[in-house]
Amino acid sequence: MKAHSQFLALAAAMLAMLAPGTASALSTETSGAPNTIVSPYTYWPTAPQSGRFYNANGVLTDTELLLFVQGGGFVNVTTGPGSECPLGEQILLFSAARTPSALRSHFTYEGLVSPCNTTASGVHYTTGSAFKSDWDSQYKLLINETENGAEFGEGDFKRVLLGTSPNGKSWTYPSSVNPFLQQSTVSGQLISIVEVNLVQEPGGGDWWGVFNFGSSLPSQLGILKVEKAPSNPRGFVIKILDTSNQWSSVANDGSFNFMPKNLLSGLDRIGSLLLNNGQYEIWFHKKVAASQGCDDGIANGSTFVYRTITKSGVLGDEQAVQSNVRVMPTVNNTGRLFPYRFNAGGGGKYLYSSSTDHICQDKGPQAGFRGMEIVLTFVDN
Repeated sequence: MKAHSQFLALAAAMLAMLAPGTASALSTETSGAPNTIVSPYTYWPTAPQSGRFYNANGVLTDTELLLFVQGGGFVNVTTGPGSECPLGEQILLFSAARTPSALRSHFTYEGLVSPCNTTASGVHYTTGSAFKSDWDSQYKLLINETENGAEFGEGDFKRVLLGTSPNGKSWTYPSSVNPFLQQSTVSGQLISIVEVNLVQEPGGGDWWGVFNFGSSLPSQLGILKVEKAPSNPRGFVIKILDTSNQWSSVANDGSFNFMPKNLLSGLDRIGSLLLNNGQYEIWFHKKVAASQGCDDGIANGSTFVYRTITKSGVLGDEQAVQSNVRVMPTVNNTGRLFPYRFNAGGGGKYLYSSSTDHICQDKGPQAGFRGMEIVLTFVDN
């Protein structure tokens, strides 16, 4: 009887693991110290606080990984990535050959891919996701455009833009589909949508994904889908899951007059959405208490977490990422931010993330993400 009870308990545990929306297995960083991929020390070696690189997302082509990175030199910096346009934060393209050695080495700077919009004041751009669409064999890039600054809680995030490219390197933002989404007023409340992360269902299916929304930080998590619609002027229709659990359509100018359903509160920023081990996962960073690492003097430390998610918005339990190669969590408030996860051929499970560990240890704590760089680690699940 005892053996039978143990068998039933084991079977129940296995079934729970397989249930939709449940958590995937724990993930641990392995395989040596972090590799520096994109760093201010490369472009401003004597003054790395002159710029910052963070919030990376990317897409694999047949031969390269194209990495879209937020930041660049500050406005008064006239050299290095981002100096091509006198704006705030921009979206910068870096690339590496699709080989194990190149993907863990310094990437090559290709150029600016966000618009150089000088018609408004305080314009900044932030990164969403990139993917290749089976609908037209074009690469797609989602970015946020702000005005008057980059404070989410002050209504600066005005719109989401959809870029298109035949090769992932030269980008346009057609007026026929933009703004993809825009800031809207719902029941007297100004709602901004940021960090849109989309994937496409295999075989030319819908685009679908997640986004942050709200009027202040911490933000909330919403879910949307994009259905192909040849008769629509945009060629597609965006639908967002609303508070009544209905998929409500967004207007063709990107505005909406309903409140998105909140799947999860207390978010900072989504890092990435990917298919892993047969389930979709969302990865993001989280502010937590910590006791080790470079102390930047800010109250909360930082770490990475992830959850499984279904296309209908069912979330699994939160899983904290562990590490055998660096402190996790770290007391450094900006030490573990913006996790971009993807799987490459041959079983490689890559994690590109943003960190100020280097400059914190070298020159002490810095304000405003100064000196932040993109680093690579590997995870085992």
